[in-house]
Formats: sequence, C-alpha cells, structure tokens
Amino acid sequence: MILLLLGCLDETKDEASGPSCDRTETSLTLDESTPLGFSAGELLTWLEGTDVVPFTLTGDSADRDVEIVVARDGVYTWVDQEEAPSTGGGMESAIGVICEDSVEVGATVGFTTSTGEFAESWAVTLAASASGAARAYLDVALDEVEGSYAPEASAIEGCDETGLSFTLAFAEVAGPNGEAYLRCEATHGDTASMSQDLVGSWGGGTE
Repeated sequence: MILLLLGCLDETKDEASGPSCDRTETSLTLDESTPLGFSAGELLTWLEGTDVVPFTLTGDSADRDVEIVVARDGVYTWVDQEEAPSTGGGMESAIGVICEDSVEVGATVGFTTSTGEFAESWAVTLAASASGAARAYLDVALDEVEGSYAPEASAIEGCDETGLSFTLAFAEVAGPNGEAYLRCEATHGDTASMSQDLVGSWGGGTE
C-alpha cells in the first residue's frame, strides 16, 4: 500500500504548493519535426496497433492476458516545459521538479483482459520524451469500469472516494507494461489521506 497524508483541510492550496512546470503547447502535423528529433508520425509507427501481454491480478494466481489496442485520434502536440518558481518557499523550493519537453499524441486505448475483469476503451494523451517510449496516466471511477472488476468491500471500507489509477507505459523494444491501483481518499478529523493498493500489472520490464 502507498499512503499519502495530504495535510490539514484548512491549509490553502497556495500555501501547500511547491515546484511546478510552466507548459507551452504547440499543435503539430503528423510528420512535423520536433527539437527531440522525432515526429508524432515516427512515434506512431511502433506505438499504434495491437499487443497481447500477460496480466497479473493481485491475489489471484489464474493465468490471463490483456489485449491493448492503440489507435490515433489525429491530435499531435509539441509540449515545451520550463520549471516555474515555487510559491511555497523554504524547503519546498529546494525539492526541484523534472520538466521534460515531449511529443504528445491523442489516442484511443482499448484494454481488455481475457477473463473479463476489464473491457475498457479510453481516450488518452500519450506523451513521449524519447522516440522509443511513451506514457499515459488516467483515473477511472469504479462505476465506469466496463468489465467485471469490483474491489472487495473491505478494500474500500472507510473511503470517502474511491477509483482506479492506471499507468500505461509503452516501449518500442519491450512492448506495453503498466500497473493499476485502487485509490482510496479519506478524511480523519482535520487530516485528509490518500492510499493506493496495487490491483494488477501487465507486460514485461520497464522502459
């Protein structure tokens, strides 16, 4: 389990904010060159298509696969990022933040497990800072899951809000991989917390 304490509820967002990135977006054509040395089209030559990889559901030893289908939606963006000044001051300003430029492609990702837990179709933005790797992150409400997956009642007991968080990673050499977490947000007195428990993982090694 990953547990984050979010602090007192009366603390303002400005007081808690730390380093962030200033983001500038520029529309691209499919084959337009970028400062990273590759175009959206070159990224899609290996990213688009269908892969089937092993899927492990936490706590279940049954063998299953997940079919992942990536299809472009025609939106391509160059993203320039620069570190923005911290508004928090003190220790926060020394933490630092990584602001990477990237090529982003809009896509529809199909995500279907062979045993029916997930049968999803998501509109996502896949971001790549190198020509052979891309990522997307998304949160999905439990009542929006199209497959049969549902957490045990004990896993969400005491949660004010729940959902699933997915990390979708793609590597030209290793193929797709990633993880899904069950997210629980709760309030205890004046303190808010957020915990994440691993639900499942898929694919081979990381990028």
